[in-house]
Amino acid sequence: MQVYRCFTEKRTGFDTEARGLWHDLGDYLGIRGLDGVRIFNRYDAEGITDDVYREAKTTIFSEPQVDDCHDETLPAFAGEHWILGVEALPGQFDQRADSCAQCIQMLTRRDRPRVKTAKIYVFLGALTPDDKRKLRGYLINPVETRQAEPDKPAT
Repeated sequence: MQVYRCFTEKRTGFDTEARGLWHDLGDYLGIRGLDGVRIFNRYDAEGITDDVYREAKTTIFSEPQVDDCHDETLPAFAGEHWILGVEALPGQFDQRADSCAQCIQMLTRRDRPRVKTAKIYVFLGALTPDDKRKLRGYLINPVETRQAEPDKPAT
């Protein structure tokens, strides 16, 4: 079965989570090399058709009025940047993934598909190795989450 992948990001003006995190990282962690933060939700879905994926992109994975949605890959970023993905540990409940799977099941009235999610942080600007260590420590709770693999799974 095919795995479908998309990334969604809140448009400027609706990106309050990203702007808040950017300010917090400067205030609490003292990371001054950041020019900005962008946050993407990554969705991997299996057990759906092309038609269901196209519909889910604009009704379940994103809100077309406030989100930009990208198929398969993140958009290109200008300048220095660093990407950190965070996902739930295996066996840890992922509410976003479960909600998406339930919504797709209601949409199709068929078996529930498999959905995995991750939050992808793109840090814009020059970061030191110490900055990256601080960011991992701040964003990854080792009891619940881990650093996400960037490659799309085969299943």
